[in-house]
Parts: sequence; C-alpha cells; structure tokens
Amino acid sequence: MPLYDQDLEDASGKPEKAKELKKLFLEHDALLIASPEYNSMISAALKNALDWVSRADSDDDGKVLADS
Repeated sequence: MPLYDQDLEDASGKPEKAKELKKLFLEHDALLIASPEYNSMISAALKNALDWVSRADSDDDGKVLADS
C-alpha cells in the first residue's frame, strides 16, 4: 500500500489492497494484532495499514477500530 495521503485518497479513492484488507477486517468479529514495539510505538508499516483501513466508507457496518 502507498503511504496514507488524504490528497491521494481524494483523487483516486482507496487503493485496492487497502480495500481488500478492510474487507478481511470486516468479515471477522474480532482482530488481535500482536506487534513488536518500535521506539515505544507500533511499526510505521502497521500504522500506515491501520490508517488506510480505518477510513470510513459508506458500506461500513459500525465496527470500531481501537488501539491502546
């Protein structure tokens, strides 16, 4: 997936891989992500994926994405 960019999303919508990943997330009741810390935070690649997946769509079913 490309790095998240609001201008890119506005111009061409979500990338296909982001749509596929979000579809996988929505098909399940829960998701547990276990990831090593990188400078006391999740990795940049995981953060980027979650940024794309967490974007609202008109077909969202009300599931919530949260982290701690």
